[in-house]
Amino acid sequence: MVRCGSTELAVTALPPSRRADGFCLARPSFEPDARETPPETGNYVGTPTRRSFFSAASGMPRTLPRASRSPNRSDSDVLTAVKRKGLERDRRTEQSADAKGRFTMGCKIIVLSGGKGGVGRSTLSRNFLVAGGLAGISAVGFDLDRQATFQKWHLRRVKTREEAPACPATDVRLAHVSDWRSIVSTAAEFDMAIIDTAPGIEENMASMLSLCQAATFVVVPCGVSHDDIESVVPWMTTLLQNKVKAAFVLNKANRRTKSFATARSTLHRYGPLCPVEIPLLEDIHGSAAEGLAAMDFENARGGEPIESVWQFVRREAGL
Repeated sequence: MVRCGSTELAVTALPPSRRADGFCLARPSFEPDARETPPETGNYVGTPTRRSFFSAASGMPRTLPRASRSPNRSDSDVLTAVKRKGLERDRRTEQSADAKGRFTMGCKIIVLSGGKGGVGRSTLSRNFLVAGGLAGISAVGFDLDRQATFQKWHLRRVKTREEAPACPATDVRLAHVSDWRSIVSTAAEFDMAIIDTAPGIEENMASMLSLCQAATFVVVPCGVSHDDIESVVPWMTTLLQNKVKAAFVLNKANRRTKSFATARSTLHRYGPLCPVEIPLLEDIHGSAAEGLAAMDFENARGGEPIESVWQFVRREAGL
């Protein structure tokens, strides 16, 4: 041990071939952390993270890089160099976070995601977009599904608005999940972005996870069947492990069935669950053929639960 002021530093001898001045301070150790895996790699096992150079008690460096210990440099010079490197590292971290859209200029990005089709992502997307328009929120939609269900609905709505201009206008654009950086950049021009993703997230897992990390809130719709639950639970686990704010929304629910109670209790065990479920009602999706949504109708039976889910999502996203 070598004492530097009130701090003891560990000294580790290196092989002769690597020694320059007779000794070298112990190098910082590394610890695996599964939550810090870069999403671009598609590997969620874990990567090493570096411990802090500085001790909270003394303010002195715990360990110093070998290159910093030059015989011609004083201890103050070494500390200055280490602090400068720490500031540069923090600056690079902030720039990386900004590139991923985590500090997007006030735009609230809501992603509807999940591995299974037919669980209500497009239905919720168009209703959220209309609800935002009714609330006076500047909003844009992105359709990442090859079937373009969300975007086709928007085109039908454009024609409907020629006869019913009182309906809020919508803006839905086609995109691909691999272009998530461009999506986040475009969304910054609006107050809210609704992103309807495609089923089969396994095909672009890294890009999908990056998009969800850039989002303000992720909605994971789910049906009541065992197949639906089996599909979404692993995805929710991945989102939570990567510190993504997300919640299940139970769709096409029938409170009178045993499967509803089973699905609700199961989803509660694996992640946050919206307190309001969406029942299986004809008027929730029946108006989509005309480019309309349940939120367009004041007294629709399906409008009340959709409105309640929207208020939950709006609150969670900070809108």
